[in-house]
Amino acid sequence: MIWRSFAAFPLLGLTLISILGCGGGDSGPTLYPVTGKLTKGGQPFSGVTVTLSPTEGKGSVGLIATTKDDGTFDIITPQGGRGAPEGTYRVVLSKTVEVDYSNPKAKPTASEDIPKKLQSAQSSDQVIDVKKGGPNTIEIAL
Repeated sequence: MIWRSFAAFPLLGLTLISILGCGGGDSGPTLYPVTGKLTKGGQPFSGVTVTLSPTEGKGSVGLIATTKDDGTFDIITPQGGRGAPEGTYRVVLSKTVEVDYSNPKAKPTASEDIPKKLQSAQSSDQVIDVKKGGPNTIEIAL
């Protein structure tokens, strides 16, 4: 009788897989590679978070990258996909400065190295049109 109970587990697992599916199905919108380079004073600007914000107020969110030591970056999705869906996006830059956590009143603040207008999707004048044929490249010189 105990043997029959254990034999039912594989059957139960197969039943659940057939009901719930394997998670294949719709994998979301097609992504197109988005790359770029950020410089400040002609030098690579590393450690900056680059975010793409849809201009239409809808669409993909969480499209993000961090600039490497050479100032380059590759946009990824929250799921780890490379690129962004087709559309128009505002480019937002941010960089958190170090905080002295021994001071309870200390707060992380946006870096003064980034112009204020580029720290918000509402004020950023940097725009990219991500298209199927590309190239989808962002070059920003501060």
